[in-house]
Amino acid sequence: MKILWNEKYTTISMYAFITAAASFLFIAAVINIPFALSFIRTLLNILSPFWIGFGIAFILNPAYIYAKRKIFAPAVFLKTKPRTTKILSLISVYILFTAALAAFFIIIVPNIIHSLLELFENSIEYFETANKSINKISGGIINLNKIITPDKIQAQIHKIDAEKLSDIAQAAADII
Repeated sequence: MKILWNEKYTTISMYAFITAAASFLFIAAVINIPFALSFIRTLLNILSPFWIGFGIAFILNPAYIYAKRKIFAPAVFLKTKPRTTKILSLISVYILFTAALAAFFIIIVPNIIHSLLELFENSIEYFETANKSINKISGGIINLNKIITPDKIQAQIHKIDAEKLSDIAQAAADII
């Protein structure tokens, strides 16, 4: 016996089933919020490398297309081999991306760490300058030394420990 499916009623019943299943899942998630949040967190942790890969591919795709169409496609020796054009374009874009990333870690990260260390070293002077300016503007009504002392600022800075920042910079340089 052959079942004659009515497409209209099949579509309606599938929509009804999907709606009921989605409602059930929503109610189950609301009832078990901690489990649902931990599941979402775990799922995001598992999928994060894929999202990073998609992001890198999204960023590098215009450069790849440009290299393929404008740099390697006009080459006479590659006209008969379009696959070679694709491979050379991909390799050249990866090399440029890796060089840019290496330049970032070699040039910019140490400068950021140096600036942070300098900020930590001069924080007491910055605090005293700010306190004098506020006292001058407010006519002596507001005094930051009553709220926070330079000793408290220095204690917070020592918690950060400048050596950890230099260790991070060294680790980044070792990666490259």
